[in-house]
Parts: sequence; C-alpha cells; structure tokens
Amino acid sequence: MMVGQTGSLLVLTLLSYWAGYRLYQRIPHMLMSPVFTSTLIVIGVLWLSHTDYQTYQMANKPLTWLLGPAQVAMAVPLFRGWKLLKKHLSSVLTGVCGGTVSGMLTATLMGKILHLSTVTILSLAPKSATTPVAMMTSQAVGGVPELAAFFAVFTGILGVVAGPVILRWMGVRNILFKGLALGTAGQMIGAARASKWGDAAAAMGIVGMSVTALLIGLFTPLLILFLI
Repeated sequence: MMVGQTGSLLVLTLLSYWAGYRLYQRIPHMLMSPVFTSTLIVIGVLWLSHTDYQTYQMANKPLTWLLGPAQVAMAVPLFRGWKLLKKHLSSVLTGVCGGTVSGMLTATLMGKILHLSTVTILSLAPKSATTPVAMMTSQAVGGVPELAAFFAVFTGILGVVAGPVILRWMGVRNILFKGLALGTAGQMIGAARASKWGDAAAAMGIVGMSVTALLIGLFTPLLILFLI
C-alpha cells in the first residue's frame, strides 16, 4: 500500500465524518447520525474505487489506536453525572445491570437460535456498549471488531427509534428514567436523544451509557465463556 493511498483513505474517514456531522446539524434526525451517514459514505467510496477493506483498515490504524484513549475518556461523562448517579445509585445499578445483562443474553440466545457462527455471536454480544468499547471487547473475546461496530451503531439507532415509543407505551413519564433507559439501550446516540428531554435526562443518559460500557467491558468475557 502506497503512502499516498494511506493518507487518502485516512482523510476519507475524517472528511466523511465531518460531512455526516454537518448533515446532522442541518437535519437533526436520529437516522442522520454522523456515525451512520459517514459509514455509508465510506462504504460507497470504497465500493466505487474498488478498494478492499484490508487496505482501508491498514490506512486507518492511527484512528483505531485512538479507541483506547476513548475508553479512558468515558470517565469524564461519568464524573459529570456523579451527583445524579450517587443520588439514584441503587435504581441506576439495578436498572442498568438488568438492561445490560438481558441485552447480552437476548443477543447471544438469538444468535444461537439463528445458528450464527460463534465469531458473529461474540461480535454481537457487546452491541449495547459504545462503539469503541464494543470493538475492543469483541476483539478481546475473539469476535470481529468491525462487525461489533456495525452492531453497536445499529443498536443505537434502533434504540432511539423504538425506545421512546416503548417507554410511552409502558407509561414511563419520569424523564430521569427515560434518559437512563435510552443511554443504556442506545449508548451515545441514545444519550443524545435523551438530551431533548432536558439536561437531567441527558445526564442520566450519559450515566446509563457509561455504566453499561463498564459492565459490558468487565463481564462479557465471563458471560461468553459461560454461554459459548
């Protein structure tokens, strides 16, 4: 792979996200999430230019390396939401633990029912974590990080589309619980959607997202060893 091609593919990733972000600013709809639209742009360019995925992956290794610091940075939103977390600690831990474990169990059991390969199930299990955590966790247990990233983004989008409807149908009116539910099910995309209900809901969404990421990173290897 030539140096010029490496730089071009790296710039492609950055420009695609920038374009997706600007598009989201103009059309603030959950389906216009920069993560989703930038992925479509990259796929389209790679397809038109007949560039294989391995070449693209090698060119973007510097960005992949940043996933590690991104996981550490999860401590920042958790610190900002510490007061709310401390005030509702038992409810948060009960709700997030229940949501996280049930999500992992459901994904794993569905994978087995559909006769998916073990590698696919290992990529699917951490789908409720943020994309960096899902990729790192999946890689650690033998899954495919890129597949885990796809499942994480899809889960986030599905969470913000279906989540508010389900919460309304279940009669949940408390914005703190609604924010926590969306952050737990839809990670960063869900927390961003929760911000439309106010700062308190957004903070609980961030708390849900952060605690879910921690739980998945800690317990996925143990759960997977038990289920696979």
